[in-house]
Amino acid sequence: MQFSKKIGAGFLCGLFTCAHIAAVTGLIGAPEALRRDVYQGGWAETPDLRLGDDNLVWSVPEWDGIGEGGTRLLYKDWEYVHGTPYVPRNQGAAPSCVGQATAAAVDFLSAVEIRAGDPERAPPAQAAACVIYGLSRIEIGGLPITAGGGSHNLWAAQALQEYGVVARLNYPLLNHDLRVPSPSRAVEFGAKGVPKGLELIARIHPVKEYIAIDSYEELRDAVYMGCPVTIGSSIGFGDGKRTRDEDGFLNRPRRLFFESTWNHSMVCIGVSDKGRRGALILNSWGSNWVNGPYRFGDEPEGCFWVDADTIDQMVRQGDSFALRGFQGYPHYKLWRP
Repeated sequence: MQFSKKIGAGFLCGLFTCAHIAAVTGLIGAPEALRRDVYQGGWAETPDLRLGDDNLVWSVPEWDGIGEGGTRLLYKDWEYVHGTPYVPRNQGAAPSCVGQATAAAVDFLSAVEIRAGDPERAPPAQAAACVIYGLSRIEIGGLPITAGGGSHNLWAAQALQEYGVVARLNYPLLNHDLRVPSPSRAVEFGAKGVPKGLELIARIHPVKEYIAIDSYEELRDAVYMGCPVTIGSSIGFGDGKRTRDEDGFLNRPRRLFFESTWNHSMVCIGVSDKGRRGALILNSWGSNWVNGPYRFGDEPEGCFWVDADTIDQMVRQGDSFALRGFQGYPHYKLWRP
């Protein structure tokens, strides 16, 4: 791995295009409402934060090439377990895309494991993105309260392993009702950290492994094996309401002399290595930011396909991880004589 690999960053809405290179941040966070939020840092100076992480799995040799020529759609696992289509998350005005993408990845990972026969029942609710976002920034990243918005997928993955996941439920004894997503709560947890009571609950449900993804082929094989992949990068797909092409893909447009830049975190929930090779990306901007046809016709709203070459560019920025081994909710069986 190159020490100079870069981890995605954020821009402030309204900066001139030429300033996109000079004002890159060290953190990923691109809420649709705020567009780009700036955290002072340098593009070239950002080190590969993965170096020195003893818990990171760098590769899974037995996966090599297993997804070649294949198709795997993780939203099918979700629908099998829950009986309904997956509804995309909407981060609103909070720069919490890292938390949103990682929480969605846990949702799909849980469904994959249950469908595969793990002795678990469906979670009582989806994973709380605000908790993952706060843990990633404060408990893991150690950011000061003045740091601004954004985080790293690496920090979120580390938070899943060290702390775990909290379901989006009401916790009256802790005075925290997480049933309705709240951008302001995400901002609060991202600035001050997660309350201790929620930290204790999170530790019951960790994710055991996070695996570095550095190429389209690695992503393809991981997703084919049922592991959703969080993708953090600066690769963007245009402004305004986007329209998928006739194959269900979004293409990366150019603005003046530069290609579109998002500095954003999303999650990959499908791959197809047949014909037009690519990956299915789920965003956290709700359902209405993109329209147009789908490749298979039944993908969740808010999704789009991305060509393999573009996926390769995205994950080579060094902040993309496959998740494996969610310690979910036990399937209780009644004892009978």
